[in-house]
Amino acid sequence: MKKWLYFIVEHYSIVMRIYLCIFNKFDVKNKGNIRIEGRNIRKNHVVVHGNSIIIIGKACSIQNNTIQIEGHNNKVILGEGAELYGQGKRSIFVKGDNNKIVIGNCSKIEDGNIFILGNNNQIHIESKFSGVAVEFHIEEDNNKLLIDKDTSMHGRDNRNIHIALDEGTTVHIGEDCMFSNDIQIRTSDSHSIINTEKERINPAKNIKVGNHCWLGLGCMLMKGTELADSTVVAAGAVCTKKYEHGNVVLAGNPAKVVKEKIDWDRKLL
Repeated sequence: MKKWLYFIVEHYSIVMRIYLCIFNKFDVKNKGNIRIEGRNIRKNHVVVHGNSIIIIGKACSIQNNTIQIEGHNNKVILGEGAELYGQGKRSIFVKGDNNKIVIGNCSKIEDGNIFILGNNNQIHIESKFSGVAVEFHIEEDNNKLLIDKDTSMHGRDNRNIHIALDEGTTVHIGEDCMFSNDIQIRTSDSHSIINTEKERINPAKNIKVGNHCWLGLGCMLMKGTELADSTVVAAGAVCTKKYEHGNVVLAGNPAKVVKEKIDWDRKLL
């Protein structure tokens, strides 16, 4: 029965409009700013002010979210089969111009928060991403958050995964990475440290995480961190620099190599 209902909703635009009006709240001046092909679009509050657009692909499930877009030429694109489950609070907030958020095919975000305040910023999440209690926070202009396919980030019990970008920096996270909860990744100190001549000496820096990396409970990646492929970051470790060699375990504050020639698997073998 559900399949027939979904077919009718997806293939008859007038039915789709009625369905959306009944099960969602829209504050959108130009209805052309939202293109929806998905199903299970329920209990969402969507606000679009300005010349911006939201595109929701086929077979998506978008439920219980607040999505607010303010500004011009912003785009939020959810790929085919993407899932976005809120908790009755703000899931996506964008204020500025020329920002772009892409959530790839078959990706799932539950209890997440995406925040952009600025212009010309990008968040690009590739396919089959799995995120629970994730916070992506961007301020100022020209920042990029890139997350490659098959990566998972699972926070829990108010111990979120928080990724913050500022000052035109980039965070690039590779394929098949696994993040535990209570993790902080920050490209900027958010405040200034100055020398006695009143010159700032703590500029923001990019962060890169290689493919197949495992970040443990409560670890931190600070500005300038680079992890090579197949790195394991131990619980509570604080990374602050470039670690050139992969297949290692990093531990401590500041983190250093404590074990070499290792790899890891999601399964308990």
